[in-house]
Amino acid sequence: MAQIIQKISVEVSKPNFFQAIVAKQYDSGTRFVKATFIHNNEKVYIEPTATVTINATRCDGSKDSFAGEVNDDGTATLPLTYWMLELVGTVKCDISVLSGDSRLTSTSFDLEVEKASNNSGDVSEDESYDVLLSLIERVEAIE
Repeated sequence: MAQIIQKISVEVSKPNFFQAIVAKQYDSGTRFVKATFIHNNEKVYIEPTATVTINATRCDGSKDSFAGEVNDDGTATLPLTYWMLELVGTVKCDISVLSGDSRLTSTSFDLEVEKASNNSGDVSEDESYDVLLSLIERVEAIE
């Protein structure tokens, strides 16, 4: 399956003003952010032994955190999880780096969840569905 990786630079000491990340409702296991931490326009290197999490607050007020991984280049790759993409609306996010007793968290950024056109993937009501079933039956009969 394809992996969609959105590269972002997140500030640790001033507001993040980049355009919101946009993702589709109900996507799962395919969307990630690759984050570079920035302070005063300089990259903050994330140590390979650190733990990284993306922290999210959905529009219903519920909150959760999800583990990511530290990359060899000192950035972090973090998932946009099904839980984050379940509800349409704005998800407020930040990213934390934890190392020993230290914690550094980015300032907040927005994730906009766009409504899914059809969340079930069910094609049984499609006008061509019966034709498709008929063709499958023919192929199975040949085998």
